[in-house]
Amino acid sequence: MTHRLCGICKKEITGPSLDFPQLCVVCGHGFMEMIRAVAELSIEMASAYGLNPLKEGRNSLPGVPIEEIEIRMELNRLKKSRADTS
Repeated sequence: MTHRLCGICKKEITGPSLDFPQLCVVCGHGFMEMIRAVAELSIEMASAYGLNPLKEGRNSLPGVPIEEIEIRMELNRLKKSRADTS
């Protein structure tokens, strides 16, 4: 039997996340919270420019792909916090 490792903390997955089976429950929960925060931020940014992202799509949003930056920052924070608790 092969042991799967979490894609963030690299520990063995004893109980997978329901939303992200490649992550453990703890990292999956943290990742989902971060995705929600990024979505809320994106909607706020679009509103600041007078855009409706649900109607106009994300291609009409100005600036850098903030979602990707936020996701990478959050993954790094999660990796560091898991390493600090080990």
